[in-house]
Amino acid sequence: MKALSDHLQRLFTLLEGLEPLPVPVHEVLLFEVPRPATLDSGGRLLISKDMLRSPTDYASRFDDLLHAPLSWIHMVCYGVWKGAYIVGIELPNYTIERANPQGTDVNYAGPEKRVKDHGWNASEGLAISDQG
Repeated sequence: MKALSDHLQRLFTLLEGLEPLPVPVHEVLLFEVPRPATLDSGGRLLISKDMLRSPTDYASRFDDLLHAPLSWIHMVCYGVWKGAYIVGIELPNYTIERANPQGTDVNYAGPEKRVKDHGWNASEGLAISDQG
């Protein structure tokens, strides 16, 4: 859990340095961005609610990814949905020959402009359905 917590802290520290975050939110939900991604007619990424995981539930998977033969992991804050920050984990669609002994590089990004312009409402860039 420590590695995921550390990377989430780095993500939110970066975001706070760019601009004030919305009202304090204390919950985070994570999901892996599906490949291939599906977009709705408004260009929003489509995911199902059952893809969302708490940091505790996702921590061991994240540890595995850090030691997998991946060239990078991209953590993206999609905004706030139902009182929680939604963080997508984007992975390359290829692997490298062997894992980096220091761990996979992790990059961070904030929400799209349209999300920030609407009070960090994740629904501006992300469509979360009840069906899985």
